[in-house]
Amino acid sequence: MSSVDAGALRRRAVAAALNLLARRDHTSRELADKLAARGFDRDTCQAAVARCRRLGYLDDERTAEIMAGALRRRGLGVHRIRARLREKGIDGGTIDALTAVDDDPEQALAAARAVYERRRPHFERESDPLRRRAKIFRFLLSRGFRAETIHRLLAED
Repeated sequence: MSSVDAGALRRRAVAAALNLLARRDHTSRELADKLAARGFDRDTCQAAVARCRRLGYLDDERTAEIMAGALRRRGLGVHRIRARLREKGIDGGTIDALTAVDDDPEQALAAARAVYERRRPHFERESDPLRRRAKIFRFLLSRGFRAETIHRLLAED
C-alpha cells in the first residue's frame, strides 16, 4: 500500500472515530474495537485512537468517571461498577481510584438503602418474612452490593 493510500485510510479511520465519539464517549479499547469492526486494520485503528487522544476527544479517565457516576445513579454496587469498567477496557488503577468511595461501608450502605427503598413496594408484596429477606438479598447482590452491606441493611429493617 502506498503512503498516499495509507494516509487516506488513516484519515477515514479518524473521521469514523470522531463520528463515533460525537455520539457518546468511548474508551480507547471500545473505539479501537469499533473501528476494527468497520474493517480498519489494527495499526490504523491504533493510529486513529492516538490521534483522537492527541486532539483531546478521547480520555479514558474522564470516560470512566462519567460511566462510574452513571452506574451509581442506576443503583449499581461496587462489584458491578468495577466489572463494567473492566469490560470497557479501563485499567485497574483507575477503577480502584474511581470506586474508592464505594468501598466506604457507610456510603455503600446508603447506596444499598436507596436502591432498596425504590423497590420496597415490590418486596412488601411477599408475606413470608424469610422469603422477603431472601428476595431482597438476591436483588441487591445481583446489583453488585457486598453481602456484608446487605446484611447490615437487612438488620435495620
